[in-house]
Amino acid sequence: MGRVGRKEFWIVIISSICFWIIVTQAAVYLENHLNFFIFSIVLFATWLITISAILCITIKRFHDKDKPWYYGIIGLMIPIFGIIWWVIQCGFMQGDKTVNSYGLPHT
Repeated sequence: MGRVGRKEFWIVIISSICFWIIVTQAAVYLENHLNFFIFSIVLFATWLITISAILCITIKRFHDKDKPWYYGIIGLMIPIFGIIWWVIQCGFMQGDKTVNSYGLPHT
């Protein structure tokens, strides 16, 4: 449980995407020096770390709005509209200013 604000949300989203881009580009650059198995493991691990960070911060962001955890997954499962809804809800709309079922307001 816990809550995070919009600022922390954007920091995690942007840093996760940058991490994914840097590691992926480095792996592609080194593709000739790595065998296919190691290349695949590196890309999968990078994807897993990025998705985990984004999903965790999304759930905490919805907790800030007093919504259950599955709202974060629903928003990411609906093509185009779900992503737009997710960005608006998590990135731009303010959370609860009072105590909710997930804790004290984010300061």
